[in-house]
Amino acid sequence: MAFLRKPLSEGSVGLIYSIIQKCIRRGLEEECLYYSMMLYNEATKNSLRKRLVYVTNEDICNLKLAEEIMNCPDEDLFKYVIICCRMKKTHDTAWLSRLALHYSMNNLSTNDEELKLAMKLTEYVKGKDYKSIRDYLGHYKKLYAYSGKNNLVWSSHILYHLRPEMNQRFNINDIDLVTIIPKKFNEIPFWVKDKHVPGGTKGYQFFFDHSIVINEGLYNEDKYAEETKKVYLDDEKKLGNGKTKILYEKWVNDEKTFNNFKDVVQVQLLTRRNNPKVYFATSIIDGKKYVLKGPMKMIMRKQVMKTENLKKVLGLNHLNVEFINLFNQNWMKSDCLLDYDKNCKEIKSSKLEGKVYIYSGINSNVSFDDINESNFIKLFEQYLFRLVTGANDHCARNFIKGKDNNIYSVDDHSVEDTIIINELTFNNLKMKKSVKTKWNEYIIMFKVDILNILDGWLVKDIKDIKGNTIKSLIEEMKK
Repeated sequence: MAFLRKPLSEGSVGLIYSIIQKCIRRGLEEECLYYSMMLYNEATKNSLRKRLVYVTNEDICNLKLAEEIMNCPDEDLFKYVIICCRMKKTHDTAWLSRLALHYSMNNLSTNDEELKLAMKLTEYVKGKDYKSIRDYLGHYKKLYAYSGKNNLVWSSHILYHLRPEMNQRFNINDIDLVTIIPKKFNEIPFWVKDKHVPGGTKGYQFFFDHSIVINEGLYNEDKYAEETKKVYLDDEKKLGNGKTKILYEKWVNDEKTFNNFKDVVQVQLLTRRNNPKVYFATSIIDGKKYVLKGPMKMIMRKQVMKTENLKKVLGLNHLNVEFINLFNQNWMKSDCLLDYDKNCKEIKSSKLEGKVYIYSGINSNVSFDDINESNFIKLFEQYLFRLVTGANDHCARNFIKGKDNNIYSVDDHSVEDTIIINELTFNNLKMKKSVKTKWNEYIIMFKVDILNILDGWLVKDIKDIKGNTIKSLIEEMKK
C-alpha cells in the first residue's frame, strides 16, 4: 500500500505504525506518544485514529473504547494513546479470528461456542455476505465499515459480549498529558522490525517471541494462543506464508462447486500443462465416493472408454468408468477404492498450479516393496494389460489395491494399435534395483502362468487391440 511507504522524518508510515502498536503492547507511554505525534503531524490525523482503533480491536478487545476513539475530537487522540498503553492486553481477538478460518477451511468441528460463532462469521466473509456481518454487529456496524471490514471487529464483538472481563473501565479525564514527556528511541528496537515491516525479520516465530510482548495481560495466557500459533507456523511452512488474507483468497479460489458432489479434494499436483486434474469426491445423490478426472478432450475420452471396454472383454478388474458433464465439459467418473478423509489435505505448490490444497491422507497405491509370491501374478496381469493398451507410465501410483486385495490398473488409457516390444518390456517399471531383481526372478518363476494369461487373451474377441500385439508379448515371453 502506497500510504504505508510514505516517508516521515524517522521512517515510513508503516514503520511508525509498527512502533506505536508495539509500544502500546509494552505500555511504553512516552515513546508511544512521541511517535503518535509524528504520525499525527506528518501523515494524517486520521491515520493515528485508524491505528488506535486497529490496536484496540487486536490487542485490547474493547468495542466501547474503539468506538470512542473513532468518534473522538482530534485533540483527544493523544489521551487515547495513553489509555491504550495502560489497558490490560489480550491478543485473543486475533487468535480467534485466525483459528476460525483454519477450522472452517479444513471442515473441523468444535464444541467451543466462541469458535463456532467465529466460524459462522468466517463463512460470511468467505461468501462476501457483509450484510449478515453488519446485522450481527448491530450498533457496531459503523465501526466495521470504518475499519475496512476488518475481521477483528466481529471477533472483538464475540469476545467482548461473552467475556465480562473484556469490559475494562477507562476514563479520558484521568489522563494528564502534561505529566507525560514524549520520548524518542535512540535506536529503533529490534522487536519493532518484524515480518510486517519492510526489511524486518521474516517469519511468525520472531513475531510471536518479540513483537506481541505485552506489559500486563488480561490473562496469564490467552485461550487460543497455543493452538493458533501452531496453525500459523504450520501454514507458514506449507505455504511460505500463513497470512490470513492469502488463505482467504486460496479458500475461495481452491474450492470448486461440482454438480451433485461434495467434499471435493484434489489428489495430486499437475505435472504437465493441459493434463486433466484428479479429485476425490462424494456423490450427494448416492453418498458414494468417486474419483473425478477432467476436463478431458474427446480424443482422450475415446481412449479411456476403449481401455474400459477392453478390461471388461478380458474379464479384468475395472472401476466402472463413465463420463459425466461437469462445467459443460467431459469428466471421467470412476469408483473410488479409498475411504478418503476430506480433512486430510495440505497446501503444495508447483509452477503450473501455484499453491493448492492436495490430499495428504492414506492412499491405496500398491507398494512395489511388498511384492511377493502370493501377489505377484495379480500385479503382473495388470502390468501386462498396460503393455497391451500402450500405457507408458508404470509407476506405483497407477496400480491400486482394493479392500479385497484385488489390484487395479489406472491411468492406462493410452490405447495404441501397434505396440513396440523390446527387451525391457517385462520389467520396465519404476522400482528400486533390489525390487526389480526380485521382479525378474518372479517372471521366470511364473512364466507358465503369464503365458496362460496371454493365451487366454489371444482367443478373446478384442476389437480395439490387434492380435499381433498379444502375439508379440507371447513370443517375447518365450525367449
